[in-house]
Amino acid sequence: YSMEFRERLKSARALSPVKKARSELKKIEKEMGDLKVVESGILVDLLLSYRDVSAWNEMVTLYERLPADVKDAVIVRQQFALALNRRAERGDRDKATSILENLLIKRGASAETYGILGRVYKDLYKEAKQENKRTSAGYLDKAVEAYTRGFECEPIDYYPGVNAISLLLQKGTEEALAEAERLTPLVSFAVARKGGASSSDYWDTATVLELALIGRDEKVAFSVLPRVLVNAEASWMVKTTADNLEMLKGLRSEKEDTGGLEAVINELRAREKEFK
Repeated sequence: YSMEFRERLKSARALSPVKKARSELKKIEKEMGDLKVVESGILVDLLLSYRDVSAWNEMVTLYERLPADVKDAVIVRQQFALALNRRAERGDRDKATSILENLLIKRGASAETYGILGRVYKDLYKEAKQENKRTSAGYLDKAVEAYTRGFECEPIDYYPGVNAISLLLQKGTEEALAEAERLTPLVSFAVARKGGASSSDYWDTATVLELALIGRDEKVAFSVLPRVLVNAEASWMVKTTADNLEMLKGLRSEKEDTGGLEAVINELRAREKEFK
């Protein structure tokens, strides 16, 4: 029973276009019936399957239907907060922040929890900056703080570290740039331990790509780019990387040639569209 559902979820995630994948996943969820009698691992797999096809509203709706013990699992609460942030309806981000801060208090420091919290504040920063709001600087500080704490509590997890570096560059003060310089070799070492440019994991190779472009090493960036494109498994993954590089381009476009950076972003955007 469990293996059947796992295989069906895997096949559904692979369907194209993504609208078809979402429809098939919803069909599978309906067939499960009473979720109280479904194995918890299958429910988590369904939640993550919705995430992989950027079905944020479906993730939120599914969470509300889950049995209490599954809802209370750390990974499930983390993913619920992630979905709320991505859906971004009225009150969603406040709720996501509350969930994540509660997890940190009750379950302790975690790179994953801090990483998602940092993403919430990063999105708030980007939106406030676009609207020229004075709150943008405050959200930027909160994002940097969350990502930095995430990396420092689990230095083997490079994800919050590379995001901290990216946002420290956005901050641009002498102190921020010095902190970015301090973190860069530590994050590079962490991703190298996971396989670096030769890894088959998307985030490993995408982080190598980001660090190379942050360090203006286009030779390394273009050498790892094909592997990044092949390793991609979902549109939201590629979009996350492309959005990060768009921020870097915006920071540099007035002062230097960003042709190489733009070429990488264009390749990522094209790959993102292939999943839709």
